[in-house]
Amino acid sequence: MNGDRTNMDEQGQTRTDADEDVKKNDGLRTQPTILIGEGNKLGSFKAKYAWQLPLAGFGGSVAVNFTLKAGGVQGGLALGIICVSIMAGCVIAGVVYSIMGFIKATPKGKMSNKVHGGIGILVSGFLVLMIVGGLMTSARMNKLMRPYVEVDEAVAASYQTVYRDDSVDMVCMLPADYVEAGPDELMIPDALFNYRCDNLCYVFGRKLGGSIQQNQLEFMRYIREQELKSRIVYWGRFDITSTYVYETHLTLGKVVTINVQVPLLPEAIQVSFFGSVDYERQIEDKVGEVLEGIQGHTNWSHLPE
Repeated sequence: MNGDRTNMDEQGQTRTDADEDVKKNDGLRTQPTILIGEGNKLGSFKAKYAWQLPLAGFGGSVAVNFTLKAGGVQGGLALGIICVSIMAGCVIAGVVYSIMGFIKATPKGKMSNKVHGGIGILVSGFLVLMIVGGLMTSARMNKLMRPYVEVDEAVAASYQTVYRDDSVDMVCMLPADYVEAGPDELMIPDALFNYRCDNLCYVFGRKLGGSIQQNQLEFMRYIREQELKSRIVYWGRFDITSTYVYETHLTLGKVVTINVQVPLLPEAIQVSFFGSVDYERQIEDKVGEVLEGIQGHTNWSHLPE
């Protein structure tokens, strides 16, 4: 009797263990198997962004540029930064989604994620190449199209270099008989050069901190308002307006300063001629002489032949 009860207990325990195993197996079978590339629509939806976002960024930047310009907004650099930022952000996001598309495309899943990711990489790469190529071409064309005023070889042979900036290919030269002004002579703060032409006048140059527009209407209006004397001089093939400022010096008496703004890039310079009004005519002759020794790029357009 006791043996039968023992056998029954052992059989009951065996059935209980088997039932537990069945439940565990049923739990494993009923647990959903998620394949990101197959059953997960969110993964496929994100993968589509891989090529949609770069195209949307390109279209959005074009639309912003067109809309702002149509509204009369002259943003210049700021507008360019906004458009490039929109496109760059969308391209970066597209690359991220492309990588996600490849990662989430499991061997048992659909190939749609890989296809979207591959298209996204191609679209993003094309837009990046287009942006970089456009920037390089624009920089190269700007350099080629910028007029360059060059000093004649015969003039350069007889002149001395008083200032040079190789980074922008700009050189200022003066006749060899010009002598650098000493510390006890005319003091000009931040002067690029400061030279004396015999006892006739001083010649010095300073940067203006920016470029000069070729349209001189506002400058001419300023000359009229200030009732300044002006005269046309020539730098290469460009007409430049020189202005005269008359003052009374403590030791020299009545003096004149002739200012000439030369439209160099990236910064224009002002060359000034300072001397007694008794030698004004002779100083005027020195203006053209000095301008012949200045070479560099300019943002002005060439005059017709």
